Amino acid sequence: MTTPADLLAYAESKVGADQVGIRAGIGRAYYAAFHAVQDAVWPMASNGDIGENGCIHHGRVVIFLRNWSTLHPDQRMRMAHGAEATKLAHRLRLLKDDRERADYVLGDPATT
Repeated sequence: MTTPADLLAYAESKVGADQVGIRAGIGRAYYAAFHAVQDAVWPMASNGDIGENGCIHHGRVVIFLRNWSTLHPDQRMRMAHGAEATKLAHRLRLLKDDRERADYVLGDPATT
């Protein structure tokens, strides 16, 4: 079974690789982060938030993190991790943007 740590290790192994490797590494880094937060945001999800592969839809993950302080059902978790969740939402969104550029914009990934 692959874990988020495995995906991140693969991404790190692509630092300094050719363009294809860099693009693959960017994608794996995003998915490492995406899968790492699934358990944390799961209590906020409803059936409509779950995709056909059993994961929460990508956009919903960002929304749940951004609104952690009001949406998480555990008040202690809301208070303890709200600021960090908001920062993580921003970082995950930026990483998703990087992944999309790496997938869709051809050319040097360092300049796109």
